[in-house]
Amino acid sequence: MLVFDKIRNEKPQILSKVKVIKGDISMDNLGLDAHEELELIKNVNLIFHMAANVRFDQPLKSATSMNVHGTYLVLKLAEKLQRLEVFTHVSTSYCHCNEEYLDERYYPATENPYGVMEMSKLMSDEVLNLITPKLLGKLPNTYAYTKGLTEDLVHSFRNKFSIVIARPSIVTASWKEPLPGFVEGINGPTGLMIAGGKGVVRSMYCFEENLCESIPVDIVINCLITLPYKKSLTEN
Repeated sequence: MLVFDKIRNEKPQILSKVKVIKGDISMDNLGLDAHEELELIKNVNLIFHMAANVRFDQPLKSATSMNVHGTYLVLKLAEKLQRLEVFTHVSTSYCHCNEEYLDERYYPATENPYGVMEMSKLMSDEVLNLITPKLLGKLPNTYAYTKGLTEDLVHSFRNKFSIVIARPSIVTASWKEPLPGFVEGINGPTGLMIAGGKGVVRSMYCFEENLCESIPVDIVINCLITLPYKKSLTEN
């Protein structure tokens, strides 16, 4: 709470412009009632879609429901927005792990995202679990697989409105803003650094030639804010 108190005290004029509307990407129409949806349709001009299940061990049905179908619901809402300028989708650098180099371009998914969404609805968990290894191929988990499918899904809306896809690597605690070291969770390398700092973890097995591709959360957010601005400049 100290962090948010600090923000409130320093930037009350910014917070006065913020309105929170509760939604859920696992529910029909994102869990919005008619009044909330209408308010978004009339007023929103930028979308930053960041909601996803980031666990690596999720069954294909769960990962597809949250990451692919959840994004589809947001895209369908975006179609209705009267003032929408840019749709920014947050993906991951690891959605195409089988690529030696990841360029800033569109990568088609190995399967049709619409087909996978329909398949995950119709098939049982047991059957899906049997075919999951075949679908993943060389990808390490359902997270990477469904995030790749989602990029393809977002790309399919490119002729309906302007889109941007961001691929950050491992997001860690902040560099400067709102204050150095700010973090909301302890998953991934953040938990490892905390455990190391407290002396719980004193050594670990790793390959010294491998790079830890991490980036502070405030750098990610600043880049995300810049992306739709740059996109709008290229289209005007």
